[in-house]
Amino acid sequence: MREWIRSHLTYANVMATLAVFLVLGGGSAVALSGSNTVQSDDLGPGAQVKAADVADNAVNGANIVDNSVTGADVNESTLNGLVRGRMLDFNLAAGAQGDPKTPIATVGPYKLSGKCFEVAGTNINFNVYAKGPAGFAEAEYNEVDNDTTDHGDNSSSSRPSANVDTQVLTFPGIQNGFARYGGTLLLRSNTGTLVQVAFSVVLDKNANACHLWGTATTG
Repeated sequence: MREWIRSHLTYANVMATLAVFLVLGGGSAVALSGSNTVQSDDLGPGAQVKAADVADNAVNGANIVDNSVTGADVNESTLNGLVRGRMLDFNLAAGAQGDPKTPIATVGPYKLSGKCFEVAGTNINFNVYAKGPAGFAEAEYNEVDNDTTDHGDNSSSSRPSANVDTQVLTFPGIQNGFARYGGTLLLRSNTGTLVQVAFSVVLDKNANACHLWGTATTG
């Protein structure tokens, strides 16, 4: 009997038997002819091809649709020489001088935070801090009180230490009405990363609050 089976075991018989099993089992088979023949309709629904199925360095820029990779998929700290920016919109009610700092934004390697507080129940003050790599900070800005009194240009500089909140902007505030400040803050790390913040600040004594708007870029 065994010899008879061997003598009648042919390719056609095997394939016919396999087809019967597939039909009875509710499955289907697709013949792939040669190499490089897997098409979209050869894959089932869902995530069929996984990361482990893709060879290292097999996907490059030519395989990616232009402008299709968004922020959540990119590690920004790995991007060199590229200007990246974000909008700043910070509003904070005045508190006590000993209150903790409030985060404003993370721009490049620096975390910016602010503190809005009253001094002796009169002046509103606003300080901005930077935390990140050691480097140099420089600011230039002008001040106008109540849209009538121009106090001219101001400048300041500091040397932030590594990973320490360093005061890089300070606005002495106003006792009555409001004060406007407009200018630029530059942060440069010792490794050459540059952050530029173009800002407009309003200290509003009537509302007892501090406001900062602007843009920040890094490259």
